[in-house]
Amino acid sequence: MTCGPLADGNLRTGPISGLVAAASDVRRVVLKYSGGSTGTFPAAAADGNWLVGYAIPAHLSVVHSEEYGTSGQVVGSTAGTPWEC
Repeated sequence: MTCGPLADGNLRTGPISGLVAAASDVRRVVLKYSGGSTGTFPAAAADGNWLVGYAIPAHLSVVHSEEYGTSGQVVGSTAGTPWEC
């Protein structure tokens, strides 16, 4: 996993973007943010691996995520901690 600040460069208050490896059965990730909104990010194939690029808006954190497979089924979920820089 790699992540870093966008725009203002402040990890505590600015937006964050990242790139994370996904399991081979993951095709979409939905992040639920601390403010109640969500973000949906597709998985993309890259050199035989699956990757997900994501963003965390300024002043928010990820509280939960769900990973979805090719048929829309839930294939995994996590608490927010793994999504933080």
